[in-house]
Amino acid sequence: MRVMTGLELAREISRILPAMTVLFMSAYSVEAAQDYEVWLAPGEPFLSKPFSIAILAQTVRPALNYEPPAWSVPSRG
Repeated sequence: MRVMTGLELAREISRILPAMTVLFMSAYSVEAAQDYEVWLAPGEPFLSKPFSIAILAQTVRPALNYEPPAWSVPSRG
């Protein structure tokens, strides 16, 4: 049984460790993953599979400098 989604986990980690950067990754194509991007803040690091080493590097470098917004994920209740 899954306790939380990846997005919920990322938000919880960010709450506990606000300086930690999270890079979201999807196994879906760019087109299919667009639905998931609505859950992300503008500019939040996101990588869609498949990707090359060059794309990985181009995504990780800016992610290291990303300043996440103050977020909270509603609890499941």
